[in-house]
Amino acid sequence: MTSSNPNHTDPRAIAESWLRQFGTSLTRGIDLSIHFAPECYWRDLLSFTGELRTFSGTQVAEELARRQPEVKAANFRPAEGRTGPRVVERNGVTSVEAIFEFDILAGS
Repeated sequence: MTSSNPNHTDPRAIAESWLRQFGTSLTRGIDLSIHFAPECYWRDLLSFTGELRTFSGTQVAEELARRQPEVKAANFRPAEGRTGPRVVERNGVTSVEAIFEFDILAGS
């Protein structure tokens, strides 16, 4: 998740806003690609695929949308008890990094 100038904004507010918008798009079947940079990665730790898998680029939005009807992911939120959302620089890009959790039919 990126912001035009995250140093002048609360990283937690940015993360919560992104998670809310992403969750709404996911549950309503809206195009998810608007939420991801072209060079993005998603490592699924069992929740969507049932195994450890990594997706990149356009695969991220496509796979999340394809699997959502079965998984029914919802209630995206910053993870409690983990490092809070923070401003970081990764590969020369300033962005907000956040660890988050969510619910699926099988649990949290």
